[in-house]
Amino acid sequence: MHNSNGTLKASIIQYPIVWLEKEQNLNSIENILKEDYEDSDIIVLPEMFNTGFHTVPDEIAESISDPTVQWMKSISCQYKASICGSICVQNTDGNYTNTFLFVSNGKIIHRYDKKHLFSFADESRLMTPGKKRENFLIRANWNVRPFICYDVRFPVWLRNDNNYDLLLGVSNFPHARITAWKSLCIARAIENQCYLMGVNGMGSDHNGIYYSGHSLCIGPDGEVLLDTKEKTGLFSIEINKTHLNRFRAKYPFLNDRDEFTILGNESN
Repeated sequence: MHNSNGTLKASIIQYPIVWLEKEQNLNSIENILKEDYEDSDIIVLPEMFNTGFHTVPDEIAESISDPTVQWMKSISCQYKASICGSICVQNTDGNYTNTFLFVSNGKIIHRYDKKHLFSFADESRLMTPGKKRENFLIRANWNVRPFICYDVRFPVWLRNDNNYDLLLGVSNFPHARITAWKSLCIARAIENQCYLMGVNGMGSDHNGIYYSGHSLCIGPDGEVLLDTKEKTGLFSIEINKTHLNRFRAKYPFLNDRDEFTILGNESN
């Protein structure tokens, strides 16, 4: 485990996701890890990393005790690093959710169900939206807010109440809207005075929609610290809490934020 004081090291994995081929996709991730992995705190995978973005849940959904989550638990132990990404989950109530899972030491530490379902592709018709926006802690001093793909277009949902340091996103943003992806990520980092890490998928789906990667890490001033472009592999990035705190102290813009309540959404 990487343990430098004040820093968080991430291994972003970008690979062509093969449509609905779970075993092949997990093998692709494992091969990249075997070849390129270096000691990190977190391994970050894209949205629906095992299948590609697919909105017919009964064809791909798993429970959180099924093979993909077991695989995540195994990887977290094998590499002594946390691992995160989203999959389609069938819940005990029968509903389906696009669920971000953060797994450490063989255990699910945090889950977040995608709030803004992509109505343009029927995701909102067939899946159930999440209701909670919650932060979670990494290594006791990094507060993290997760988001999934389409969520990045909705700044109110992601607004920082001065209680998180990192927006951690997983995505399948098509190449046709890659300029929007970059612009939205930069805007969210600037307005929330946080680091933003967004890991995007690659490859083509059954409709011929092309995904080109461009996973990003953005600094709190909007600087693009990493753009993986259209490359396959593992990309390491370190972010620094001391730098973030100094930046916020020098420019305390979050203190002037608007107070608001999101009505009819949150159950916490």
